[in-house]
Amino acid sequence: MHGLPGFTLFLEALKGSYHRVPTRKPCFCVTRSAYGVQIPGGRIVITGSSGASLTLNSDPAGPHRKMFGNYSMSKTAAHAVMLAFALAIGDTNIKVNAACPGFTSTALNNFNGTRSVEEAARGPVRLALIGNDGPTGMFSDENGPAPW
Repeated sequence: MHGLPGFTLFLEALKGSYHRVPTRKPCFCVTRSAYGVQIPGGRIVITGSSGASLTLNSDPAGPHRKMFGNYSMSKTAAHAVMLAFALAIGDTNIKVNAACPGFTSTALNNFNGTRSVEEAARGPVRLALIGNDGPTGMFSDENGPAPW
């Protein structure tokens, strides 16, 4: 894993004093403090999706199954990357998690989502503000752990 191009640089940036690690896509949010709350270590919250859940999509009656396609597969890959990061830096105070914002009304779905951006932010913000005793390597929504 550490031999992947850019991965070592990414890990070094995480272990350093950077507040944000620049990426080509806005998939990761790295924080050391948020809303005035000091967080020792750092927090990485990846935007995941229950539509990418292999558990839910393997169920023939699953609601997301008929829509499983490129978007879902890319989110499944993001979940895997999140877990790889969490395992690679598990001995630090950096917490790496993925959060599902739900079906959010954005340009991606022509504003047909059922949740506001404010509602969708609850899960990621909760994970960004967890303490050092909080989880790492977890996929969740605003209610807690969600099926992979």
